[in-house]
Amino acid sequence: MRPWSRNVEEVVAYMSNRPLCRYTNEEIAGIIIPAYFDEGERVGVDPVIAVAQMIHETGFLTSWWCDRPRRNPAGIGVTGQMKPTVTTEEKNSNAWAYDPSLKIWKKGLLFENWTDVSVPAHISRLLGYAVKKENMTEAQLAYYQEHTARRPLPARVQGCAPTLAGLEGTWAVPGKGYADRLASHCNMIGKK
Repeated sequence: MRPWSRNVEEVVAYMSNRPLCRYTNEEIAGIIIPAYFDEGERVGVDPVIAVAQMIHETGFLTSWWCDRPRRNPAGIGVTGQMKPTVTTEEKNSNAWAYDPSLKIWKKGLLFENWTDVSVPAHISRLLGYAVKKENMTEAQLAYYQEHTARRPLPARVQGCAPTLAGLEGTWAVPGKGYADRLASHCNMIGKK
């Protein structure tokens, strides 16, 4: 059973009509949120927690990193590293994005679409934080390995977050209050 029993419609209602969102309500309701529920339920990750983290990390889908063509839902691979030029190999790795407003390259993963790449990358990372590889089912392990291949999860964080509290100082550094902010979003979803 999921700690936060909410449905797609409740999550969509919470996200809808947010100012400056870079996605339409149709994209949120028809693509992004259903992908979180499909993928999360597929491998036993609470989709509400994953969406709450996406909301927090992207400011309700307003961040530069979550915008097209990057579609990065949770700061995956975003290091703060920037440089004026990148090699062809770096550019082709989908691990650097050019910011034309600053005329600089920024390090972080880019995802081709939400359904098949972005959301699975996020869900698989949360799975890896929650469960050590040796404790995953075969299906979970296959999913995890497939979707973390581009950016493997460090061994030091694998299984460190079976609860939200484990994300403090691991997903978010220094992360003070991180778990409380995610829980707050989870609790607000579904409230009238």
